[in-house]
Amino acid sequence: MWSGSARRGLCRNGLEVCMNKALRQLARNQCIGQTFGLLTILGYSDKPFRWKARCVCGALTEPKWGNVAAGITTSCGCRSRARTKTHGLSSTPTYHSWQHMFQRCENTKNWKWKSYGGRGITVCPRWRKFENFLLDMGLKPVGTSLDRINNDGNYEPSNCRWATKVQQQNNTRYNRLLIWNKQTRTLSEWARYAHLTPKVIARRLQAGWTLDHTMTTPVKVYQR
Repeated sequence: MWSGSARRGLCRNGLEVCMNKALRQLARNQCIGQTFGLLTILGYSDKPFRWKARCVCGALTEPKWGNVAAGITTSCGCRSRARTKTHGLSSTPTYHSWQHMFQRCENTKNWKWKSYGGRGITVCPRWRKFENFLLDMGLKPVGTSLDRINNDGNYEPSNCRWATKVQQQNNTRYNRLLIWNKQTRTLSEWARYAHLTPKVIARRLQAGWTLDHTMTTPVKVYQR
């Protein structure tokens, strides 16, 4: 038999439990029609302690109340399936360029690291996922490689392009810009224009030649 004080204590505890249940039920009712992650709650499932929910991908699912409230379940599982699904481009030149970009910037043992990661060149967070890199840059065209427009800038969508070998040579941080006849070109470009070599132009300018004299004087051909 319960004593009077024990019965009173049990009633008080029971009332508190009932009130908490009512509050929890009210909170669950308010969840119907709400969106949690990719799930929209449609109502209660026939299974105990579960919702009926529709995922953004269109699939119907029945997650547990607690998992949805705690943020553990946020989709029907399509997110996990998407993560495990490969893009099928791992053996392509585009994927290899993406990998080499990280090697130059983050692998201190890479032979190019000093010119990239060693100078503070980094890869933007968005491009840590290959799919984003592919979306921004597209497939690598034949005869091109990944080039930074600003050689002191990072690898990011606004600073990168697929460039030919000639374009990359003209864009090195060692190449000089020369203005002649109101046109600005790199030393390599002027060399091709004047049928000279970059070394000849550089030596003439270093010797004190004017740019006009440098560009218009042909190289002497010595014969035996």
